Amino acid sequence: MPSKAQWAYQWIWGTAVPALHPGSVLSRVMLINCDADPQETRAIESVVGRGKDISAVFPNAWQRWCAWHRIDRNFLRDPAYVSILATTRKSGSTRAAEIDVFTRYLWYRVKCYETQEELDFADKLMNFYLQEEDQSDHVGVLDKACRDALKQYKTKTFEPSAKKLFEANFDCRTFGKCTTGINEAEHRVIKYSDLGPRPCDDIGSTHRKLYDLHKTRTVANSKKAAHLANTQLTNDAEHFFSAEDITPYCNERLRKNLNDSSNYHAYRVDDSTFFVKRDYVKCDTCPQDDLDLPAEICDGVFKELETEVDNMTPRSNQQKESKKVIEKMFGDGKGALPAYKELLSG
Repeated sequence: MPSKAQWAYQWIWGTAVPALHPGSVLSRVMLINCDADPQETRAIESVVGRGKDISAVFPNAWQRWCAWHRIDRNFLRDPAYVSILATTRKSGSTRAAEIDVFTRYLWYRVKCYETQEELDFADKLMNFYLQEEDQSDHVGVLDKACRDALKQYKTKTFEPSAKKLFEANFDCRTFGKCTTGINEAEHRVIKYSDLGPRPCDDIGSTHRKLYDLHKTRTVANSKKAAHLANTQLTNDAEHFFSAEDITPYCNERLRKNLNDSSNYHAYRVDDSTFFVKRDYVKCDTCPQDDLDLPAEICDGVFKELETEVDNMTPRSNQQKESKKVIEKMFGDGKGALPAYKELLSG
């Protein structure tokens, strides 16, 4: 773009886009999303008809702001809130759940509610939730500073731009996940995915590939939601306390692993992969420690092998051949297998 002034956006939406898309294409556009840039917003507002102005460049389109920018950029990652939100999340899993409930409420307002009645009811419940002094019925207890921050964002940042975020959902129109941020991420996946459409594909092939990608993403999101719903999150301070849903055995394992963690070096490769190495300088092992695990593994392998051979048909060719293989691999051909096992386990 030669400039980010309003005249540049006005030329793009009012002159360039109509010239590049002749026919009935522009009349089929229902929604145009952008961030809250004032120059771009004013330029788009001047060319949308909202189903009422048939002389507009986009006669049936609505212009709305990107909810992802409003919620993620202006709340979850905004310098005014990021510190207090991070502190609250680290103070306990139940308090983190309170932040997630409020964030989900914001997204439900954007994506799910289709009538003003639904919106008013949900808004009334959230206002009561944030202003309630007695938090004994809540999942977690938020301190006053955090609750004030949530109320400040809701009243001063989110509410003034509410209609720009979800009003297009009303009047029996539902656009679902229509924010710019989500579309940007989906477009990157579609563009770089091996299963995505290619320029040479026809309309039918393109539709089928897009549907398959959407189905795969939906299944993955469902699995993630199920995992989060059944996962009990803890922090380091909570490892020493018992929880009703954790058995004494699990508690004992947690304490043991926590106490032993100082004996190891850990390197995080990515979000789900760690390389772990014992700190032999700080905590060396004795010969017995080094032999216990290999001996246990070998003994288990031998037992599994013997069980499998014993379950074969007695005196069958398969059983005879299997025993010959065992003798050849682990013995000297003179029945040395028991002595070899005793050596490893001893």
